Amino acid sequence: LPVGTAPPATSLVLETGIPIDRATVLTTTLHALERRYDAWRHDGIVPLLPALEERNALRGRRARSGDLEGIVGPLAADGRITLEVEGGESRAIVSGELVLI
Repeated sequence: LPVGTAPPATSLVLETGIPIDRATVLTTTLHALERRYDAWRHDGIVPLLPALEERNALRGRRARSGDLEGIVGPLAADGRITLEVEGGESRAIVSGELVLI
């Protein structure tokens, strides 16, 4: 790894103990991305939401977007991040910056 790389950075060789062909990793990754992209174009985001929600590292974290402040909730049906604000209301973030607080 380059000098100055901060943990928890690692490499596939360090993690697996065997040499990994980068072209194979790239090809496999791009094919998987293409399948997901094609699914999104054909069926929209709804079928992808469970997989996206599994990876939603923001859920449950306190955040602010503009004048709204609350706890990041589940992704909305259209894929937007939601904030659960005071009073229990869930607000989907249309655009802008989300700042963890």
